[in-house]
Amino acid sequence: MLQLAARLLQEHDGLRGLAGADLPTLSAARGLGSAKASTIAAAFELGRRLALEGDDARPLVTSPADIERLLQSNLELLAQEELRLLVLDTKHRMLAAPILYRGSVRESTVRVAELFREAVRATPRPSRSRTITRPAIRSRAWPTSR
Repeated sequence: MLQLAARLLQEHDGLRGLAGADLPTLSAARGLGSAKASTIAAAFELGRRLALEGDDARPLVTSPADIERLLQSNLELLAQEELRLLVLDTKHRMLAAPILYRGSVRESTVRVAELFREAVRATPRPSRSRTITRPAIRSRAWPTSR
């Protein structure tokens, strides 16, 4: 098993290359079946998610460096462009980072309406309606005109 691991690391130019390998590539490697390849891919995905999670479920975003820290491990291994929307609350904590579009190797295009749709979907809604009822309006003392 250790020989297989050493060979895989060598064939993929190290741990980063192996982490970026897709499931068909792993399954095609000599000595790996689909079950072992799935296990390896799942282990790398769990590692990525654990690194992103950190101590806070809603990480604070105050600078581009924070965005890099949060998303670099997911984005650096991609074979094609991805456009993501970072949805923040009023305290600059990240609520979501949905993928809006996966493009080609060179470009990503997206409609502006898709940006707003995803932002609205990811924003928490208040639990109570804040509409004013007619009796509440009547009970207020409105200035009268003379």
